[in-house]
Amino acid sequence: MIRLARSAIAALLASASLTRLAVAAPADPPPAAATAPTPPPAAAPEPAAVPPPAPATSPAATPVPAAAAPTAPPSAIAPAPAASAATATTDSGATVNPPPPEREMPSSLELSLSLGPTVTFGEAANPEYNPSLTRVGLYGTFGVAYRSSYFIDPFIEVGIGSLASGEVTLPDGVWGKGGTLEQHLGVWTISPGITADIWRFRPRFGMGIGFIQQSYRFNGQEHSSTQPPLLAQLGLGFVAYDSDRLRLDIEGRTVIMNGAEVTFTTLDLIMRVDAVYFGARH
Repeated sequence: MIRLARSAIAALLASASLTRLAVAAPADPPPAAATAPTPPPAAAPEPAAVPPPAPATSPAATPVPAAAAPTAPPSAIAPAPAASAATATTDSGATVNPPPPEREMPSSLELSLSLGPTVTFGEAANPEYNPSLTRVGLYGTFGVAYRSSYFIDPFIEVGIGSLASGEVTLPDGVWGKGGTLEQHLGVWTISPGITADIWRFRPRFGMGIGFIQQSYRFNGQEHSSTQPPLLAQLGLGFVAYDSDRLRLDIEGRTVIMNGAEVTFTTLDLIMRVDAVYFGARH
């Protein structure tokens, strides 16, 4: 018993001494840890790449719509109408004013004058005596037309012309003593019709009545005869000059007089003037 008690006391003392050594031991780290270099501060970890979501294989899977981008108020994204209509910007950045809108012309009462040479076709009188005949003449017209905003314009015109002239020497015969017979062919026309504006071209069509006058002078005596055939005229003009009120045309025309067997063509210079406007000019 005494030995056991001594052994227990000795063991208790040994344990107490070990405890004091552990408490009194310095707190410094071991030499190896003190001499090791201090590692640099670690950088902030980069966010890991998130793989795109795999396509849904389940029929019940519904894709989630992306959030709509915020839109600006309408006043911030829509340009002002006045600014867009007033100017236009080219690719180089220069500002160009747009062309002014075309002005709409109102209807008007149009007066016209035409004048041009003629060439007459037909058989000469007394061809058996070899007459000296001139088929070149002169023809002029005065017309009134309603120039509508539509492209068809009705008109009526009056024309007068000297179409042909000639001389023939007649021998003595039943008419008496021979001599020189002077002949002249003139014409008066009244013709309503229509014209059309197709770009710068102006086709013409009209029908009316004409008065063919044949004059003779023989041995100091003068005689004349008049024949009133129906006529038709066809023409095609080109607008050489066009302003707000004045226009100049060059027109080729053919006039056919049925019953008198007379046909003539003209190459006219036509001047047209707006005399009265119906409505305000824009």
